[in-house]
Amino acid sequence: MLLKEIISALEAKTIVDFTTEPNKDYHWVCATDLMSDVLFYSTCQSLLLTGLAKTQTIRTATVADLSIIIFTRNNIPDDETIELARTKGISLFVTPFSTFTASGKLFTQGLQCCSDVNFTEED
Repeated sequence: MLLKEIISALEAKTIVDFTTEPNKDYHWVCATDLMSDVLFYSTCQSLLLTGLAKTQTIRTATVADLSIIIFTRNNIPDDETIELARTKGISLFVTPFSTFTASGKLFTQGLQCCSDVNFTEED
């Protein structure tokens, strides 16, 4: 799903936008408030959907190499969090929907949950 379609489907507003490719295609969403889940489950070219609008979210996204965060329930981060996102080049958006509803909207459009990736054990 294209980023611009995701933003439209979620009726999201821009807080900070570093996207240079609004037509970039995303296939994975990591929807959680647990930053340890982000570190474990996130995949390349996924975006983060969370209600946790704190600096730890930006720091976790940096470690997980995620460049798009969409905050749910109109949770607008404080100035410190926004400034940290700016320094890290992370785009921030906010949607009025709950994490559950936003996830459902994206799932019906074909996006998959990062935790549904089929992990295989090595012998």
